[in-house]
Amino acid sequence: MELIKKYISDLKNISWISYDENSDAVYYQENSVEINANKRKSKIFKIDLQTNINSEVTDGDNDSTPKISPDGKNLAYIKKNKISDNLNLNSLIIKDLSNGKETQITSNNQTIATAYDSTGAFNWNNDSSHIAYTYRNIEERDNDSEPYVVNRIRYRQDVLDG
Repeated sequence: MELIKKYISDLKNISWISYDENSDAVYYQENSVEINANKRKSKIFKIDLQTNINSEVTDGDNDSTPKISPDGKNLAYIKKNKISDNLNLNSLIIKDLSNGKETQITSNNQTIATAYDSTGAFNWNNDSSHIAYTYRNIEERDNDSEPYVVNRIRYRQDVLDG
């Protein structure tokens, strides 16, 4: 069992890559498991493709979904913030890569819809001056609502065939 725990804790995978053509670098999310604490961790790293130097960009344990701005000056990403014992919010963060300053874009009553959600997440406009994102307002959620029962999943083919 100890060998399995060690193997799992050493296991890392990479997801959510974002290529910066301005500096020929790749920003990526590295996922790992902290077996003793029984939790998943994710951090954002940068690899310079010219020098092959790899560096940590964020220092949180739940940073994900990096997207470099088209001008290469800012990095947007999602940081999971613990608001209370039973509430975590996905906050949208913009990091100025010239000075390291981070700015939280969303308020503490909004949670960013991640790419795992059907509504999408966030994207830069072409000149890096704006970022669009989808979110859910946690104050408007109805904890007493009944679950929606799906009896049939509609596929694209169903729509085409009528």
